[in-house]
Amino acid sequence: MVQQHQEVRQSRSRTMALDEEPDLIPGLRERLIGELDRSGVEPGERVRYLSSGTGRAAQSVMRWLSQRSPGLPDLRSLAILCLRLEVDANWMLGLIRVRRPFPREAAKPSLRRWLPSGPASDWMGQLDFHMDRLAQGYDVYLMKGDDMAPVIADGMPFLVDSTVSQLTGNGIYFLTLQGVSMVRYVELSADRKFSIRCANERYREITLDPSAANGLSLEVLGKVCMAFDLKRF
Repeated sequence: MVQQHQEVRQSRSRTMALDEEPDLIPGLRERLIGELDRSGVEPGERVRYLSSGTGRAAQSVMRWLSQRSPGLPDLRSLAILCLRLEVDANWMLGLIRVRRPFPREAAKPSLRRWLPSGPASDWMGQLDFHMDRLAQGYDVYLMKGDDMAPVIADGMPFLVDSTVSQLTGNGIYFLTLQGVSMVRYVELSADRKFSIRCANERYREITLDPSAANGLSLEVLGKVCMAFDLKRF
């Protein structure tokens, strides 16, 4: 019985490998070519670049780029390529949908010699990588209007903790009032009333008495925990 289960598992593993292989090989090939183009490696220089970078023979490297008889790089070569091209190995293998740059600051000291010298060339990718890490677990919105200027300016992205569904104290909240979505400062006064106000002093403050509800329809969508501001100097 145990042997039968092992044979079934092995059969399933072989079937899964066969199902995934046709997607992996051409997919990695296309991503590799795309990364070479991104790095400015001309088509006629691809084989030489890959061969000199990984130490593999030109015949082996040519298979990585071949359409008729494609092959996969060995693990060592793939690791070196991800370092030299500064791209996440998960992206190269097709395990994630969004391209991620290699986090060079997290590289082991012994491996940093493989990284290109100088600052990261893909600064937009690096910015996207760090922004994504900061936004993990939060919902991202764009501010519309000058209600919260200059704290959160029009068009500025802000992060919301959507697990907060009620007013829990002072802070900046994302909420709907009378069916209108807005971002507001919320402050609790000594008499247990909430003041709801904009950062922009042009707009008036609203006082909310939770016990009376003031006849207002209020829904808390989350608490604003971060905003991103790009300043031009």
